[in-house]
Amino acid sequence: MMKPCATCGKAASLLCDGKVFELPSGLYRFGRRLGSNVPRMAKTCDAPICKDCRVKVSDIHLHTNKGCRWDTIDLCPLCAASTQETK
Repeated sequence: MMKPCATCGKAASLLCDGKVFELPSGLYRFGRRLGSNVPRMAKTCDAPICKDCRVKVSDIHLHTNKGCRWDTIDLCPLCAASTQETK
């Protein structure tokens, strides 16, 4: 069974690819600009999102030992908004 979209509640077919950084304090912060002197570990948001609510960032071409395929990088509205704020 598919999870509901974190934004609208419809059936979600995607997971958010937004980066979430875990700081040494145990807190999490969205976005890219934290400063190079801050130790952190990147994870992805993984919020379930539907195709109507996603913010498509780009297409990517993956070349693996099982062959080539295309995929997308998609963000939930929260990660998309926080990415815009850090630019």
